[in-house]
Amino acid sequence: LKISNPHESQAMISASKAGNYLLELTVQNNFGCTGSTSLYIEAYELDALFSSPNAGEQCKPAIVNLNSENNEYINSYTWNLHETNFQGVKSSTTFNTLEPNLETLLNEIADYDVELIIGSTHGCMDTAKVEDYINLISPRPYFTVTEKMVCDTLELELNDESKFIDDF
Repeated sequence: LKISNPHESQAMISASKAGNYLLELTVQNNFGCTGSTSLYIEAYELDALFSSPNAGEQCKPAIVNLNSENNEYINSYTWNLHETNFQGVKSSTTFNTLEPNLETLLNEIADYDVELIIGSTHGCMDTAKVEDYINLISPRPYFTVTEKMVCDTLELELNDESKFIDDF
């Protein structure tokens, strides 16, 4: 523990490590009389951390559950979903909640970076961000037709230009 201004009526105390600390205050008056009191304080470290059973590739549309892992003393959660769609267009959506879990519907073929910002009851904050945490995929069927009329026979040539497929 570090105590700034220990001989002042308002001392500042800081801890570099998490733990329980005993604080003791002893005072003395002009007659030499003393009195003491003590109390324990807890210093804690915020550590934003999240998980999801939906990490990785998911078929579109997907209901995604995000879960904050370290929730002691936490009273606010900000979830930022940074989306980059298959055309490279970027956008973001923010969800503010008092609950450690978020359920949301993702409906775009895109890669999603997930960011969690937690706030404690004492005003402290921490952030965790994982890039490409969720990848929504879906086949995009598309074909073109080339017509060729030869006398009384019509020939069609189908050109598959589908994206995000394994087989057709």
